[in-house]
Amino acid sequence: MQSSNKVTINDFSLVILRNHNLLESVRDYFYQMLLHDFDEDKIFIINRNNLRWLLKSKLKTTYAVVIEEGILFNKKIEDIITSSLDDIEQYSLIGHLLDRKDRYYHLHPQHFIINVRHWQQIDYPSFIKKDNNNLIDIERSTENFHDDYTPLWIKKNSNKTIKCENLKFGGFVISEMLKNNLLIRPFREDERHTKQFVYYSDNEQVRELLKYENLSTNSYYYPLTTGHRKQQFTNLYSNYVSVANGIESLIRIKNVYQKIKKITFYDISITALMFTELLIKNYLEDYKSFVIEFNKLCTKQPWALINDINDLDSYTDAVDVLPILKHLRNNDVDIEYKIGDITRSSILENLKTDTLINLTNVFDYQHNLIRKDEWDFWLKKTKSISIKTEILR
Repeated sequence: MQSSNKVTINDFSLVILRNHNLLESVRDYFYQMLLHDFDEDKIFIINRNNLRWLLKSKLKTTYAVVIEEGILFNKKIEDIITSSLDDIEQYSLIGHLLDRKDRYYHLHPQHFIINVRHWQQIDYPSFIKKDNNNLIDIERSTENFHDDYTPLWIKKNSNKTIKCENLKFGGFVISEMLKNNLLIRPFREDERHTKQFVYYSDNEQVRELLKYENLSTNSYYYPLTTGHRKQQFTNLYSNYVSVANGIESLIRIKNVYQKIKKITFYDISITALMFTELLIKNYLEDYKSFVIEFNKLCTKQPWALINDINDLDSYTDAVDVLPILKHLRNNDVDIEYKIGDITRSSILENLKTDTLINLTNVFDYQHNLIRKDEWDFWLKKTKSISIKTEILR
């Protein structure tokens, strides 16, 4: 089943599997960090259970690079593919091939490369099949990349078959390919080091994302108020745009929150966005413990800017926001979390309704590369648009 033609980037499509467990801040970060030059007609975003249908009916290229939302690459996807082109014609499947013991073998959906033509020639085996009585027995290396379930290689062990009633994703595909004498391999060590996957639980996402090699060195968050001005909004506008500053972003809408229908947080720090999202999602009481637990996830370096954690004992704003949090959780308030600079004029130009804007210290923040005259320009911009705004710094 080998081709005599040289494989190029044009032979690939990009398939993105939705990860419904992702925090919204992490999902936005994933798409903003995803660098590629694929044409739109070669990009597909689908649910896992639609992968077989897509590869069978819609894909026109020989190969598919399949990734799951939450995979963060250190470079462009085309560069990742290029590093695998030296032997790609030998293999029908390249991915994270995991030995799940009594649950057979697992193709992790975070990232794999599949020869779609080979897969089609063996009758389109399902990626989500849960049980089978005729799985090919597999021989594997004794060594692992790490732990005891990441073999350096796997291959068919004669024609002996086994049974499994609780297959994980891709197990049946692995079996059918080996059964039909197609070669598959795990990602090599150098290929494994080009990415970071955040997995599925909230804690995993925070912990793994903050290990990302390309993470900005300014990814801080502030458990306490950053400004000296104790200001709160007064206008009853339905739209709220704010930096992701946790408690401070919420306490400023204390008198108007019941009228707000849409909130958009913009921040240059993914840590601040994740902290704010988890605060809105999970915080109930004992703010100090909440911050301590979040900081435990920041294993690579401390991202919280606070002089003394005990200062949180007297932080009354953390109690005052509780009614606001209850309202946001129990009412139809649309909340988005976006990585990016809130001072971009496009944010103002795209406003559709009267809006509250919380800037805090962005024009004075030491980690922002904003010129001093930008504030005057930005303020003039707010006066040139047709909708009303109320702005707090």
